[in-house]
Amino acid sequence: MLLEIKSKRLTAIVSVSNKVRVLQCTNFSNCRIQGFLNCPPHCPVVLDAKKFIRGFKTKNTVEILSRKSRE
Repeated sequence: MLLEIKSKRLTAIVSVSNKVRVLQCTNFSNCRIQGFLNCPPHCPVVLDAKKFIRGFKTKNTVEILSRKSRE
């Protein structure tokens, strides 16, 4: 499943299958400066994707782009 997660400061495209993978994010340069090679588990994008899949309320706007999983 492909999700688009938007907030005031960032936009991200996330792939969710067995695990959450951030494909594109506008905040990626800040994560690289902090020393992360990939999005960390405490990233708001990753947390909102997990909450959305479980059916909980998310902090940011989440939109489903595609229901088919790419693997």
